[in-house]
Amino acid sequence: MKKSKALLLVMVFLLLLFATGKLWWDNHILKGEVYTMSVYAGTIQASVDYDCNILRIYTLNSDEDRRFTGVTEGPFEIWNWPSLKGSRYSSSVYVEAYNRKIKKLYQEEIQKNEMGLDPGDNRGG
Repeated sequence: MKKSKALLLVMVFLLLLFATGKLWWDNHILKGEVYTMSVYAGTIQASVDYDCNILRIYTLNSDEDRRFTGVTEGPFEIWNWPSLKGSRYSSSVYVEAYNRKIKKLYQEEIQKNEMGLDPGDNRGG
């Protein structure tokens, strides 16, 4: 009788251990997918905005809407990006990717202009 109870306890423990490991792994995979999609979305949106001559950078804010703060940093307008409880991680990754890409595009154009190249010329130096 004691042996069957011990075996049952071991089986329950192993089942719980497996379930915990599976949940952790699923969460890990999901977080990686959210990261990848957020970087992709931020990078693409920055490229589109830049092509439309929109120079802005985002800061995370708990407001529910995206809006201009009235502040500028060099040529960039600073806008609030909503960071709500359920999407804080994806919002922060998106904002980082967007800001990094828009600044990189702007810097590349400055460098091309300094070298006397046409800003639309993608041949480099």
